[in-house]
Amino acid sequence: MFWILILSTSVSLFTFHLKAYVLWSGLIAVCVSSALCARLARKRLDFTVTVPDRVQHDQIFHLDVEVHNGGKRPARDLRFRYKVPQRIDSTDPDFLLELKPGASHRFRQRLAPKRRGAYYLKELFQESCYPYGLWMDAKVHKAESAFLVYPKYHHLRELDIPVGRKYQPGGLALTSFLGDSTEFLSTREFRPGDPLRHIHWRSWARLGKPIVKEYGEEYFCRLALIVDTVVPEGEDDQCLEQSISLAAAITDYLSREEYVIDIFAAGPKLYYMQAGRSLAYLQNIMDILACLEPTPADDESFQVMETALLEELEGISTTILLFTDWDERRARMMDELQRGGTATRGFFISNNEEKAHRLPENVRWLQPELIEAGIDVL
Repeated sequence: MFWILILSTSVSLFTFHLKAYVLWSGLIAVCVSSALCARLARKRLDFTVTVPDRVQHDQIFHLDVEVHNGGKRPARDLRFRYKVPQRIDSTDPDFLLELKPGASHRFRQRLAPKRRGAYYLKELFQESCYPYGLWMDAKVHKAESAFLVYPKYHHLRELDIPVGRKYQPGGLALTSFLGDSTEFLSTREFRPGDPLRHIHWRSWARLGKPIVKEYGEEYFCRLALIVDTVVPEGEDDQCLEQSISLAAAITDYLSREEYVIDIFAAGPKLYYMQAGRSLAYLQNIMDILACLEPTPADDESFQVMETALLEELEGISTTILLFTDWDERRARMMDELQRGGTATRGFFISNNEEKAHRLPENVRWLQPELIEAGIDVL
């Protein structure tokens, strides 16, 4: 119909003998009536959006919109869909010919994210092609939905890291009893503030006054994972993406072991979280890795992260560092960590061979292509 309209318009501009303007006027009338009728036929419908909170990289999932017609007239040629970002492949749902009064229908939109990140969907389109299928009437609903896409990573089979056990000034407030038990030292008189579960009932019965049990402090393995988000000038963010993938693989491996993990990441703001040993789940760290953004080389967030790390260094036994750049500041931080008594293991993720030749022995050079292909042993 569009091409017929163009042809009749062209003919009408040059001659009136063929009376092509009659056809042109008829087509214009059909188009205008189609747009007007589509607008008048718009129905007020109730809907509920269902979207998963977290998905994996390259995972195909569905976004469901449950629509209910609470009116007295049917809705025809109907479709509900979200406008998605360019980094997500989307397949729109089909049009529904008729939604009768009191009926419900589920529109399912197929999504496949191509990159990790936090995605926000704000505009839900209610579309209709009724009555002639020539004009699509669209009503925009402000229905916000959000989900996280985790970074892509390969499972590690073995991770060689130097581990040790350090005294934790916070004691058992930092961890759970899983895997370790405190050592019974002695008994003493009850003091205000002592937990009632530590009362030694036999000693109370024997001495006639409250007696509590005293325990030794906790020693356990506490690891720090440092993620450098700086993208050097003149390089793309591929190194950062593979560094985050490696961080996800290391986190997945450590979550299956009995470690307490402190993760430090410098993005637009400092990310710091302690996880492991029933303090948090793997998905909490993955949430942070999914939201990390590249940082310019002259950003001060790395200095803020370094300061926060040194404040927690007393209780950290091992530090794993993932660098995307190498300079004197990072070399100095490695020296300070070693002088602080913590074992260090570093990885430099980059294609810059010149900087790779200046790395110390405890920092391993990994090219992004190697990480993308998959590493089983580190």
